[in-house]
Amino acid sequence: MEEHKIDSMVKIESPYENVSEKILSMEEIRRIRSQIAWSKEISPFYDSLTIQSSERVKIRRMTSRTMYEYQHLKQGDKWVLETVARGIIDRGENNSAAKN
Repeated sequence: MEEHKIDSMVKIESPYENVSEKILSMEEIRRIRSQIAWSKEISPFYDSLTIQSSERVKIRRMTSRTMYEYQHLKQGDKWVLETVARGIIDRGENNSAAKN
């Protein structure tokens, strides 16, 4: 909290905090988040961080029209961007059949 200058009255909750068997330590998760925040590869405003294994995480960011999935792989003490997938979100707004 102090590191990111977040008011101590704000609590960021994660279901992961309460899991008995953690794949990654909270310190390692903070390291990933810090690398994302300082990276120019990804916006620091992402929607989810999914821990797939001790050496692989997926970060998802959604905008009103696009979904991005960033696959990161641990190499040594760094997390590096492995792949980026981009998808268009079809909300059916231009579908005239959906309006009728």
